[in-house]
Amino acid sequence: MNKRTFFWLAGLLSLQLPLVAACGGNFTQPGTSPGTSIHAPAAGSLYILDGYTAGRKTTQQIVEFNPAQVNATTMTLPAGLTSVDHQRIYTAATSGGRTKITVLDARTGVTLRAFSIPGTYSTSDRGVTDSMLSGDGHWLALRALDQSPGTTSIVLLDTQAGKLVKTIHLNGEFTLDALSPGGKILYLLEYYERGTSHYNVRAYNIAAGQLAEGLIADKRQLGENMQGEALTRQMAADGSTAYTLYINTATNTAFIHILKLPDDISQNSGTPWPVIARCLDLPVGRSAALLHYYTLTLSANGSTLFAVNAALGLVGRASVKTENAFDIDDPKTDHFTPEKSLVSGNDQARLLHNGAALSPDGSRLYVVGLHGIWVLNPDSLHVQSTYMQKQIFTGVAVSPDGSTLYAVSPETGITLLDARSGQAQQVLKSPAHAPWGVEWISK
Repeated sequence: MNKRTFFWLAGLLSLQLPLVAACGGNFTQPGTSPGTSIHAPAAGSLYILDGYTAGRKTTQQIVEFNPAQVNATTMTLPAGLTSVDHQRIYTAATSGGRTKITVLDARTGVTLRAFSIPGTYSTSDRGVTDSMLSGDGHWLALRALDQSPGTTSIVLLDTQAGKLVKTIHLNGEFTLDALSPGGKILYLLEYYERGTSHYNVRAYNIAAGQLAEGLIADKRQLGENMQGEALTRQMAADGSTAYTLYINTATNTAFIHILKLPDDISQNSGTPWPVIARCLDLPVGRSAALLHYYTLTLSANGSTLFAVNAALGLVGRASVKTENAFDIDDPKTDHFTPEKSLVSGNDQARLLHNGAALSPDGSRLYVVGLHGIWVLNPDSLHVQSTYMQKQIFTGVAVSPDGSTLYAVSPETGITLLDARSGQAQQVLKSPAHAPWGVEWISK
């Protein structure tokens, strides 16, 4: 199985926030953030990731607005880390050798808490290798940006108390992979061959202050080198499991890495590790250059995971509702015929963001392809329909009532379609200037 540093093909952010001069414990109380106006988004408001990039650094932000009231007041938020329930946004920005941590209410934009710590840390990777958030947002791990060769420094923060809990120093080159819900176990990637992307998955016991012995691996695939690129991720609603889709263009392979995130990693049934990892191989086509069109979505009840690549005509479905990762069976897969048009350089470079979405009743799976939107039957995995096949999109989402489909494009804006017929109803070109995808929709 091949796997590498976890990163979204989403570019990096540049978040510049004023620094709190005092040490940790200096708080901004709710409603007192200078220049912040309280804003209550209506049900069905879109939170759009604005600032599309195809590989270059750019500033990104989240723009909230209601499509039924496009002339109403909008709210702009920093594109930091977000709790699984989308209620809080967490940012870390460095200035003058210190880092300011800010916790914002995603519904109002109000700063709930702000404190500073010494050192240089950032959330500009949005939970990739240098920053990681527990599912409920209580615990935040940050990897120092100014690492010395062969060493790694990480801090663990309690965002509710507004303080630095622990500073971790490790010999070796590590990046962040996940954080358990209770903030007790930090899951890391350890790179062991300089000049390569080979690594092992490790666990750090925060209370014990040391790396746990042994490696985390799929018990069915022991001994395989870990290498590749992580493309996108879904999280269980309770933050207990991470589902990450990896691709390797060098070998033309794709797979889903399922990682359970227990707070307790003690012995289980006589084995040195609980069975917490599982790798699910996905089908691939002839063009490795289009593997990055793979996208993930999770059913509302968290029981079913879908991986679809509409550019290559590939789809997989896995039942993942189980306590033991070893019990997860290989996914059901199928193929369909994608569009026959020539693939341009722009097509190969295009990056998706939340490129698949399930209808609320679970009867339709909408997926962005090279051009247009594909509608699949989640049970049979067969194509039901195609929408707007001459248009280019980077993301898709469905309204809470299932009636409206939002198709996002940095060039044309946000297209509203009838979710059943595919008929375009309206195109919104503002307030997002280069919309990439729908982060979430308020309930």
